[in-house]
Amino acid sequence: MITNEPDLELGLIETMLVFDGAVMELEAHLERLERSTIRLYDRPLPAELRPAMESALRARPLDRAARLKVAVWPTASGLCFGTEVEPTAHHVLNPLSGTGLRLRTATVTGGLGAHKWRDRSLTERLGAGLDPGEELVIVDDDGEILETGAGNLFAVFAKRITTPPADHRLLPGVTRARVLELARSLRLHAEERPLKLAELSGATEVFVTSAVRGLVPATECGENGWPVGEIALRLRRKLGELWSSPSRRKTSWAPPSDPLEDREISQRSARGSRVQE
Repeated sequence: MITNEPDLELGLIETMLVFDGAVMELEAHLERLERSTIRLYDRPLPAELRPAMESALRARPLDRAARLKVAVWPTASGLCFGTEVEPTAHHVLNPLSGTGLRLRTATVTGGLGAHKWRDRSLTERLGAGLDPGEELVIVDDDGEILETGAGNLFAVFAKRITTPPADHRLLPGVTRARVLELARSLRLHAEERPLKLAELSGATEVFVTSAVRGLVPATECGENGWPVGEIALRLRRKLGELWSSPSRRKTSWAPPSDPLEDREISQRSARGSRVQE
């Protein structure tokens, strides 16, 4: 029996897509992160986190897509944090590349849990040997699909979009919630219900959602295969339109502040990062 027992002292992470200087779904990501810090460590996010994120983003060209990673962990004096920004080409605003994800099942009793752990040792161990384009799909002991190693899973049955319910066994994905909202706005039937691995043989489409990639079709899992379907492409296009709209491209950050202040914030963040790195 394999269970996820993350090291709580390593803390939590949050990963976001940055495009044209704007962080996609910023408030939803920070709200989820703060719910976790309060639940696990009885503390809200540090007040200096947002200024540190702003400072990190100002150091990047605003015309390039980037991945913003925020880490938060407990110390004796409170929560420390670190920020990291790196360019990415694998996101929903770029054309699809390849033939879709190939899924490999891994059984984890009770799932990975509802928090985005910084300790990824279990998924790294289970995913050892994965080829490019492959991704884990996490299944509970009874064969119930929970999520993938890096996102939430959706399956389509006769134009009915289905995803597992966001219970304590899986991460309540921010993009997952957005895609459910978009599906309903397009008058597509979308539901949250328990989904068994054996049901995938009857699916007409399968896709995975995550914060940076957005929505990526899956085309294979064991003996099951699916085409890159119309519903997945339609939702991916709609998500890309939403995230690239003028209102989304306008940064929510304040205008650049004093460069000396930026350096001080960056140095404090870097010192905090080295506590655990």
